[in-house]
Amino acid sequence: MTYQLRHLITKTDLPLLAEWFTILEDQVNTAAGLAKYFEQNKDFIHCQVAENSAGEILGFSWAKLDQFQPGKAYMVLFVLPDHRNKGIGSSLFNELDHFLLDKGCREIKSNVPEESKAGLAFMTHRGFEQTLHSI
Repeated sequence: MTYQLRHLITKTDLPLLAEWFTILEDQVNTAAGLAKYFEQNKDFIHCQVAENSAGEILGFSWAKLDQFQPGKAYMVLFVLPDHRNKGIGSSLFNELDHFLLDKGCREIKSNVPEESKAGLAFMTHRGFEQTLHSI
C-alpha cells in the first residue's frame, strides 16, 4: 500500500478529524470547534495525516506541546482499523517523535482505551508506560 504523510490542511481535514476525535475522546467535537482550538493553539500543535494515493485519510497524529510545562506534550494517534499493521501508525509516530524531540519534549502523554490491546501493545513497544486506569 502506498501512503504519504503530510501536514494538516485545516479546512479539508478537520471535519473528518473532528469525527475521529469524537470517537476517541468520547465527547462531541465539531470541525468548527476543532478549527477554533487549532487556531488558538497553532504554535503548540503539530498534526500530520497519512493519506493514500486517492487522497483518502487513513490516519493522523496530533500533538500539543504543554505551554505551561515545557518538555511535556499530549499526543493522539489514530489509524483506521482496515489500514492497521501496514506501517502507517509507525510512520506517524516516528515523525511525531522526531518533532517532539526537536522541541525538547521529554514526556509524552496519551490516552489509550484499555480494551484496545493492539493500541496498548503499540504504545508499550515504543516505550510508553501505563500510569493511569480509568473506569
